[in-house]
Amino acid sequence: MQRVKSAITYSIQVEEEAHLFLDTNVLLHYDALDGVKWRTLVNASRVVLHVAQSVMDEISLKKDMGETKKLRKRADTIAKRLLRCLEKENPFQLREGEILLLEPDSPRLEEFPDLYSASKDDQLIASVLTFQKTHQKKCYVVTGDSSLTLRVKLRRSELQHLSAPDSSRLLEEADADERQRNTLQKELLELKRAQPELKLTFMDGEIVMRVEQGSVDEKALIQAKMKNVRSKIPHLPKPAPPPFGSVHLTGSPAEIDAYNKALDEFYRKYEVWLGEALAIKRRAVDVNLKIINSGTVPAESILVTLHFPDGFKLIEAEDLSDEFPKLPKRPKRPGFDPELLQAGLQTPGTFFPSAFTSQPTKGISIKKTNSYDVEWEHEKLRQDTFEPLDELIALFESELHSFEITYEIRADNLRAVTQGSLHVVVPNGM
Repeated sequence: MQRVKSAITYSIQVEEEAHLFLDTNVLLHYDALDGVKWRTLVNASRVVLHVAQSVMDEISLKKDMGETKKLRKRADTIAKRLLRCLEKENPFQLREGEILLLEPDSPRLEEFPDLYSASKDDQLIASVLTFQKTHQKKCYVVTGDSSLTLRVKLRRSELQHLSAPDSSRLLEEADADERQRNTLQKELLELKRAQPELKLTFMDGEIVMRVEQGSVDEKALIQAKMKNVRSKIPHLPKPAPPPFGSVHLTGSPAEIDAYNKALDEFYRKYEVWLGEALAIKRRAVDVNLKIINSGTVPAESILVTLHFPDGFKLIEAEDLSDEFPKLPKRPKRPGFDPELLQAGLQTPGTFFPSAFTSQPTKGISIKKTNSYDVEWEHEKLRQDTFEPLDELIALFESELHSFEITYEIRADNLRAVTQGSLHVVVPNGM
């Protein structure tokens, strides 16, 4: 048995008769007329359930102007049930020992100066006080779990309160409109899930790339590379006199002497070229990006637009060789040259090997404005996969500095444009 929750303590004993005044919320949200054993709840042999005029007015109002269709329907059901009871008799016996009484009179609010006549809660309290004063019967006001304001007023008026049992609360069943709305929301959620989810990152999966340039002994590096060049393209020794009637296959002594002098000049120019190439390397930042599809379906006809700020020259990696100084030309070896190619010579690819790796063209374009706008297209990207973009290089005129890359991604089966940003960080500038 549930204990009566009352603002005033009283001893539990079987009472002859108890009068319960039902709040509007109890009728609308609880099975108050059929689902509660009120006599057991208040420990009385006879219970009268009162529905005050203010409560009936509020139910009529909810029936026509309730906030939701479900509330209007519930209020209409209660109003029809009360009307059926009224048409049979008033009071109406719900079951043995439990009577329903629709109050025929409204209280005189002027007799209660502390109550506000426009308030439905105050009108209900006035009805209870009027009945209690006239009949000298024990009365309770029954409320739902959300009637905090009413409960405060009951305490002020020294009226006993009773909470409707939670077990009798009606299930919040969705009406037809709500079911349709829920179905549409579910379908929309499924559609949102059944689409690509695209984003750009650097090749390591991060959105921030730190440019770390360790100290390099360029002088030692150049010396090591020059040693390698001299070993692969050495001076030619002076030839021995050829047998009578034959010719020098490696050139005459005069030709070899001229070749060796030209080779010394080549060494000098090549060493200068190496220094200039290293200087370009110091001013270049590789920008290697990838697009990731973490969605549930492939992305179709992808267009990525990127915006780079000004402050450097943005180029495709395959065009980097155009930025290097012209490679000095190796002198032509006299006589028969078995090495038709300049084997072992340093090329721009030595310093930027990834820039000269063959890659399929995906249709990247760079447009120079006050800054740089880049477009990259790709036909299809399956779910849970990624695709590298064409490599770009930011070539600075002097010291490196940090910059931001903003981007937008569009796809034929992507309903909204994906936006984001990536950050290249140069600690303290370089």
